[in-house]
Amino acid sequence: MNPDLYVYLAMASAFGAALCFGYVGIVLFGHGWVSYEERYVKGAARTLESMYLTIPVQNLIYLSVLSFLLVMLLVGFLSGNFLVGTCFGLVAFSVPKIALVFMKSRRDKMFNLQLIDALNSCSNSLKAGLTLNQAFDQIQEEMENPISQEFRMLNQQLRLGVSLEDGLHDMLRRMPGQDMELVVTATIIARDIGGNLPEVFSNIAETIRQRHSIEGKIRALTAQGKAQAVVICLLPIFIGVGLNLVSPDLMRPMFETVYGWAIIAVIFVMELIGALIIRKIVTIDV
Repeated sequence: MNPDLYVYLAMASAFGAALCFGYVGIVLFGHGWVSYEERYVKGAARTLESMYLTIPVQNLIYLSVLSFLLVMLLVGFLSGNFLVGTCFGLVAFSVPKIALVFMKSRRDKMFNLQLIDALNSCSNSLKAGLTLNQAFDQIQEEMENPISQEFRMLNQQLRLGVSLEDGLHDMLRRMPGQDMELVVTATIIARDIGGNLPEVFSNIAETIRQRHSIEGKIRALTAQGKAQAVVICLLPIFIGVGLNLVSPDLMRPMFETVYGWAIIAVIFVMELIGALIIRKIVTIDV
């Protein structure tokens, strides 16, 4: 048999295997991407809804992909190594989602701080002879966002015939937290058994105020540990950047060899584990 025929058959088999491997890879990646997109959209949609933002959820995915491409190309072009650019691009892919979570966290913190004044306002309004709905209207009109937005939504639901229990649970779904859960539970129980709502609101406001005071003291006591954690985590990065500036030939194998990439991956994993351990140590629940 002609030897060239064996070569052609081997090349055809290799080409067919490559096509099959590529097709399977594309199919698996497509299924994985669809699953990730569903989870991403579901979580982001809930966060955007709770923040009263009308941005289409799909735009966040497009923004993440755009961030990945821009950072990958920029870092790859500047460093001359597109593998390093890909690593930075993967980090940039998560930046829009992280920014959204940060904005939601800051809004929740502001809401919890305003909740004390809102409870005192409700207590004073009820003592003055107003109804609970009128007390909620005063919070909507007199206080600032985000608590004004939440009570505006609650008041609109109550006017449309939604029960107070369902409206409060809906607010708790948008603004989850121990403080709001305590308010919802106490309000519903007091309404059902005929408790003294003004006193209940005053006691809850004092409880939340004391909890915030204790949390502030804990943050002050653990600030030094958190600062040390940041310095320890950033120290290897600063040392690497300094060595790269002083002696580029010494650091070049870290970015141009497989062993160097493996060392960088190990350093990243160990940094992440250390940061999580330190965060667990300095985080104290009240």
